[in-house]
Amino acid sequence: MIETVEAMANLDAIAATLGLDGLLVGPMDLALSMGIGLSMQMPGEVLDAIGRVADCGRERGLIAASVALGPDNAAEQIARGITFLTSGADTLFMRRGAEEELKWLRDLPGAGH
Repeated sequence: MIETVEAMANLDAIAATLGLDGLLVGPMDLALSMGIGLSMQMPGEVLDAIGRVADCGRERGLIAASVALGPDNAAEQIARGITFLTSGADTLFMRRGAEEELKWLRDLPGAGH
């Protein structure tokens, strides 16, 4: 897991670990460690760090993985060299489901707005 400024500083040493198959970026934790804060829009500094991880992985024949925060963000990360993406987290899926549920409830005839 590459999710802190310290991990980024030690990226080459981490990537040299015997038996390692890949490097997984935790972009939200990395952003917090960088002092950026939480956002559903991934700042350029985090994307640049993800690109460095992808470059390191490519140079060593490792999988470069990360978490996508949506379709546009997935495309950005793939363009920077990420080769494996997850599409979110349990809290994100729960939030999306709750939003859908509320929408159809609010759209019911006679529902108070």
